[in-house]
Amino acid sequence: MAPNVISGSWTTRESDALSLYPTVAHLFLYGLHTSLFGVAIGIIFARKRRLYDKTIHLLVLTLLFIICTASAIARLVFVGLDTSGIKYSNTTPVYIIIGLHCFANLIADALLIYRCYHIWTPYKFILYPPMLGLLANFGIGIAALIDWNFYWLFMFITLVENLYLTAVTAGRIWYINRESKIMLGSKVHSRYQVIMASILESGSLYCLVLIVTALTLALPRHAFSQVLMFNVMLNIQIQIVGIAQSLLIVRVGLGVDICSMVEGSIAELSNLEAAPVLDLQDEQVVTQPSERVSVGNPDLSSLPVLG
Repeated sequence: MAPNVISGSWTTRESDALSLYPTVAHLFLYGLHTSLFGVAIGIIFARKRRLYDKTIHLLVLTLLFIICTASAIARLVFVGLDTSGIKYSNTTPVYIIIGLHCFANLIADALLIYRCYHIWTPYKFILYPPMLGLLANFGIGIAALIDWNFYWLFMFITLVENLYLTAVTAGRIWYINRESKIMLGSKVHSRYQVIMASILESGSLYCLVLIVTALTLALPRHAFSQVLMFNVMLNIQIQIVGIAQSLLIVRVGLGVDICSMVEGSIAELSNLEAAPVLDLQDEQVVTQPSERVSVGNPDLSSLPVLG
């Protein structure tokens, strides 16, 4: 039997399909991930930013790529063992897939929290729910290696956490965009739209895969097509984790320098706080504060990590 989670009585043709299709999907996405990883690394090196900021993102992207590479190698090894007729435990591929996916997911979530931390600097309480979720998933991930039924709970917490982080990150940038548009006009509006769209795209991609995988796991797997769909989705999840993180950097990095744009907007908003205005009664220029809505004081120095 091919390295799939669900065993059963299948014809030779069906067994070959259960081995071939998940492998092809996995390797195709691994090739895409490799390309995006190379471009993302180039973008990070090209940006003149703080060393520790670059180091964190280089480390995270590299770790994710190594984990995804290990997953691809393991996939090929099990296919080779199956082709050679060498027997192995049916549970071994399950725990390898779950273990690598849990590890990659924890790293990716930590990076999302890191990004959220810097744009929500004045409001640290925003980070409490995802940090608790990350700690909970660490324990649940270990439990899933003992009993893979805990994988259900891991995927659920992961889905909620990713939806939350995507929403609060894009929401914060939308808020800054709104204030910038009010005070500075529409010149920064389109650039902020690129950032928000990129964050929503990368976050939605992984969430969609999690939802489809959970549905295939929840539905009865009596028919061959249902088993095949479940195995394909389970095997591509880990590559999607790496692709989503690299895609965000590439998508934004090729279009706009986030740090320069956001920091410039905040600086202009700050300068307007004491803008000179004309007193028409005595025809003299006086200085008085302009009315504006505070955008907070986010630490935007780390935003270039997105691009």
